[in-house]
Amino acid sequence: MKKKIESPMGIRTTLQSLWQFVVANKGPVALIYALTWVLYAPIITNFNYSIDSEVLVSKPHHLLYSWLGIGCFGLVALKKLAMVGLTMNPYFTNTMAVLFLASAGVLVFYLLAALPKMGRWLKLLLVGVFVASPVHVEQVAFTLQAAQFFFAVACLTLAVVLVGQPNRKTSWPALALAAVALVVSFSVYPSLATGYVALAILVNQVAALAHATMRLSVWFKAYLKYILVFGVGVLGYKLLDQLAMHMLGVQADDYVTKGIVWGKLPLAQIWQAITTQFSQHYLALQAPFALAWLTYLLGLSVGLWLLAAVRQRRLRLPLLLNTLSAYLVSLALLVVMGTSIGPVRSMTPTVPVVLVTLLMTSMALLNWRRAQPLIGVVVAALLVFLGKNTMDLEQTEILTYQAADRTADLLVQKVAERGITDYGHYTLSVVGGKLFASPLTTMGDVVGHSFWDWDSSSPVKSTGRITGFLRSKGYPFQESSAATYQQALQTATHMGVFPAASGLRIQGHHIIVKLSQ
Repeated sequence: MKKKIESPMGIRTTLQSLWQFVVANKGPVALIYALTWVLYAPIITNFNYSIDSEVLVSKPHHLLYSWLGIGCFGLVALKKLAMVGLTMNPYFTNTMAVLFLASAGVLVFYLLAALPKMGRWLKLLLVGVFVASPVHVEQVAFTLQAAQFFFAVACLTLAVVLVGQPNRKTSWPALALAAVALVVSFSVYPSLATGYVALAILVNQVAALAHATMRLSVWFKAYLKYILVFGVGVLGYKLLDQLAMHMLGVQADDYVTKGIVWGKLPLAQIWQAITTQFSQHYLALQAPFALAWLTYLLGLSVGLWLLAAVRQRRLRLPLLLNTLSAYLVSLALLVVMGTSIGPVRSMTPTVPVVLVTLLMTSMALLNWRRAQPLIGVVVAALLVFLGKNTMDLEQTEILTYQAADRTADLLVQKVAERGITDYGHYTLSVVGGKLFASPLTTMGDVVGHSFWDWDSSSPVKSTGRITGFLRSKGYPFQESSAATYQQALQTATHMGVFPAASGLRIQGHHIIVKLSQ
């Protein structure tokens, strides 16, 4: 009797399978959306916006032009669509961001469906871990690009769904559509490339867990279609990026690459920086991002793999290779940058996906049915821990914005008390900075900072950010030049600290404010 040959998964069959899965799991899917909404309700329901968002309000075309220079032409296109009406609406932006994040979570739930011998509720907890990762907050709190970014994450996850399961053939049209989805994702945020790699590893790890006898040759071949789609997606993105810059007359910006220190510093110094950063972030279990969970879960997964190898007298090398590869992907930014873990906002969805992969591997290798309730309790506790850190960061962002807003209003009030209300005729220079830390806040990467303490490397320090923030609030102060700011620095040596009266000085049409010594 001939073996039945399965037909390749096409676009229609894949989308039908996805829809049938959603319909069959209406309760869990609704719970994913509800959980995501609850986790991010504070930042959705409280008006706030973060660094760079003030530029979108005061100089939107300047910001969009700068995005074109760093290869984010898709972000510009999507942002233009969202700028109908008010230039920026944090309520709308954050709501859409959370909806797209939850949608990505549903797609991850679908990818986990092929995982054998694991109850649906355990898979649901894994999705909860994905959406609760505090790393997401750094992107949501950024506000100006949050909705577009998580739309790109959803497209990225959909691309992996379209590529299909490793053990099934996929039609060429489905692979082509997956590549198009990748082009869209990369055009919004190029660093999402590592997220695609992490998702591809997740899917292949599910297959490796489902097929205990998978050979290395089969494991390698399973990756080929993911590699093909990735290559086509990157090539398509690069071609369109060059075309967009050529047609619009935009020069490439080194904003992304200038932070890379390879070739700029001695190798010994770079290695020392990498090991220091690794120890601080991947070994020390500290809030709020708790990246050390990745390292501990790696150790647990490898330990359980060794025990299974001894017990079963079989080396399941695909499992081990996927596990190690996932962990290495989580280190990608640190390795590429050389001296820092990079902007934490660029770690999403990579780090949350790797966390799910390592956690899933450990849970699956603990192949004791009686242990599943205990495993569920442990994973639920991790979910609560991550959710608490996520909400801590949201609280920090909200309180920081409120403090920054009060300080801005106080400055305008003090200036008005000097008889000045035609703000557009005055240049503002702010010397020093102000960090709004308190026992109710916790520092993240960008979260915890505000317009009043950012851009210390700028020739005018935080003045540009502060002026932009005030302009976004309707106070059109003129921006200080580097030369004007140097004059302010000299004057500030004889001033007190704002809000003391001596902390504000007016010289002609130049307003000087001293925030710190």
